[in-house]
Amino acid sequence: MKIIKEIKMKETQEYVGIFGGKTKRISLLLLWTGIIGGILLRSVLILSRINSLWASIAWYASMILFIYFYGYRIYIEDKRQKLIIQYNLSEKLKKGKLSKEDIKQLGTIIDSVAASKVKWNHFFFFIMSVIFLIIQAIIDLSRVIK
Repeated sequence: MKIIKEIKMKETQEYVGIFGGKTKRISLLLLWTGIIGGILLRSVLILSRINSLWASIAWYASMILFIYFYGYRIYIEDKRQKLIIQYNLSEKLKKGKLSKEDIKQLGTIIDSVAASKVKWNHFFFFIMSVIFLIIQAIIDLSRVIK
């Protein structure tokens, strides 16, 4: 319940972020891309016991989704780092000498981090891995016991 409440609370906040007003929508798109890719990848072993064609489709689809997800994540992280370096924000922040433009760029980086749903992808990957590990172990053990 706390997790759902935290997600809903963050959804009501407006962030500017790396992509301007689109940051929230892009974050949700990346969240679902990662979740669907994670489910598909974790289902491959189980699907391979049912139908090898569906297992192959799930594997290829998960790889395409992960390429998109991680490619976008690399792009976002690169943009954040470039803003920090371009405006020398770390040094200026330490010295307390930020201009209005520096504050704007720092706000963009902070909004981008705050709007990011990456931690939820990691959370779902963790849960999915545990669930699919248990399911696969049950399937394998049931075959050994028979």
